[in-house]
Amino acid sequence: MLATGGVNLVTLDSGGNDILHLLDRGQPCAATALVSDTCLTAVQGALRGETSANIPRVLTALVTAATPGTQIIVLTYPNPYSVGTNSIVEQRTDAAVQALNTIITGAIAAVQPVAVARGVTLTTVDLFPLFAGRSDRLTHYLDAESDVHPTDAGYAVIAEAVSAAYRHTTGANQTSTPDRPYFISPLVG
Repeated sequence: MLATGGVNLVTLDSGGNDILHLLDRGQPCAATALVSDTCLTAVQGALRGETSANIPRVLTALVTAATPGTQIIVLTYPNPYSVGTNSIVEQRTDAAVQALNTIITGAIAAVQPVAVARGVTLTTVDLFPLFAGRSDRLTHYLDAESDVHPTDAGYAVIAEAVSAAYRHTTGANQTSTPDRPYFISPLVG
């Protein structure tokens, strides 16, 4: 569908699962092992292997399939453990997420000339600072059943950031949405 011109906006949130699975039971970063050197080594290996290859490949495929006028908004990742304590958990996860985000922004920079040549707008939305020190409210990290995914409030922050990027790059007013109305919709709750 992207190549047929029926899409004018694409959002990409990719790469997180390359390291997220390392948090599962029995994996190198499960529970208290999150701060271990073994976990750090596993994260670095996953990023070097899977992510470094996959992100550029996916992004290049999207850009080359898009028709002129398509906007592609790529999200970086927030640190779901950032609650403002500067604990060893925050320090280690900051480093891991920043390494992931460096791969993402590097891939964006590398494919930007192709996007420009094709008339495709490639935009980055940096979520890292938006969650910094606020993940206790914006993720389920501190819930009884800990989960790194955003809460409704976290998704609202993400939606507003994406919407603001869209409005900024298209010059649209505050109430404009992409041609496909199902893309950005108000969050309820």
